[in-house]
Amino acid sequence: MIARREQQGHIPSIVPRQLLTHPIWFHPKTASCTGTVHRTWWDPVETASGIMRVQRHTEQANPLAGDPARSCSPHGLLRFLDLDVIMALSYAWIRQGDHIEIAQADLLRWMGYDDLLKAPYDELRASLERLTSTSIALWDGEQRPNGTMPFRIVEYASVEQGAHAGSRVIKATVSRYWIESLKSGRWQEVDLDAYAHLTRSFRRNGLARVIYCYLTANRDSSLDSFRVLKDAVVQRYAPRKPDGKSLRYADHANPNSALVRAMQILRESGVIRPDPDAPDTHLVGRFSTEGIPRIALASFQSRICTDDIWGGGTNPKTAEEPKQSKNEPPKAQGEPAKPVPRDPVRDSVIFLNREIKCAKSVIKRASEASWSPAQLLHLMAEVFCGMEEGRIQRPGGYLAKLLQDHLPNQYDAPDPAVWEWLRTTGFPNLPIFLPAVARPSLDPTE
Repeated sequence: MIARREQQGHIPSIVPRQLLTHPIWFHPKTASCTGTVHRTWWDPVETASGIMRVQRHTEQANPLAGDPARSCSPHGLLRFLDLDVIMALSYAWIRQGDHIEIAQADLLRWMGYDDLLKAPYDELRASLERLTSTSIALWDGEQRPNGTMPFRIVEYASVEQGAHAGSRVIKATVSRYWIESLKSGRWQEVDLDAYAHLTRSFRRNGLARVIYCYLTANRDSSLDSFRVLKDAVVQRYAPRKPDGKSLRYADHANPNSALVRAMQILRESGVIRPDPDAPDTHLVGRFSTEGIPRIALASFQSRICTDDIWGGGTNPKTAEEPKQSKNEPPKAQGEPAKPVPRDPVRDSVIFLNREIKCAKSVIKRASEASWSPAQLLHLMAEVFCGMEEGRIQRPGGYLAKLLQDHLPNQYDAPDPAVWEWLRTTGFPNLPIFLPAVARPSLDPTE
């Protein structure tokens, strides 16, 4: 089934079904307030004799400490971004098996980040730490059964230096719980293209992605449809008061409820088509892939939007191949594309900015203010040197301040000492220091 969907152009991921049906993913503000939670709710279940309610429990515990005010802290409960990471890792697991080794750029692209200059690198690291340290326990009934053991989702994860200068590789191993769930058939396929479309278009509303996963867990594969009780969604995901027990809104259809907005997003995005004739007690509809961009198309885009950093170029989400004229002879099958010459100076600026993390809008304004790529590179070399020596704590903001206060002609030539340090020690694999044949490519198809 997975292979068939790949042949149809879909990118599938498979995830332990429990992760999609239990309310273990939280809003960042809620997740950062505590490292432990015990949640009890009554799950309505349809049977032949009517609706019965099952008492369910979820527990989470994360021993990692951190600053709750920082979004990149590994402290706290699992949050929506962690679900995004799990979805991408699950596809990597399909391709590679238990031991995952994937380029950080590819993982972020599968998470819906087309422009890697805006990608949450620090938050990704924190998410991997959280996933490897957070323990989860799930059970039904009033009393916790003997032998209910907590589990983790990811056993090991790290971000390491890649083969090319400035590149990063994520190495991860899924947990024993993950493997046993898949071996026993307790797994669910999720359309990663549709999921990434939600993260790309409605990134701030993670609840919509959580509910999409729950609907997917109730998919009727033969009809590609879903039918769930509205109350089942409410009991799991409706906003609650600070005590965590009572619902924030007595009417789950309250327009101020995040649950209502999340359902609106699922309809607006086109990933589901609700049935207008469904009974008031149920959510009924079918899944849709019409008009949803496929992640596979993004593989033809540059990993870093190099044109965008300089203030030009097309949006990678909407870029299309040029249409062929009727009078133009058809291109021969298998004809190799002509290599696009790259500017090593501009590429070096991009690689250095990966480390400095200055906003791309700042770089764009500098280029509009007559800063040449070479002048930018010379200034960034000094900032990078100060960052590596520990003299500069916030290199992105410091670079923005220098660009505002200094003139471009002050950096027509690099500082000799800094340049020699950069060439020999600081960043010897920078494209400007390498011959053309050895320069790292920014093209993900290599």
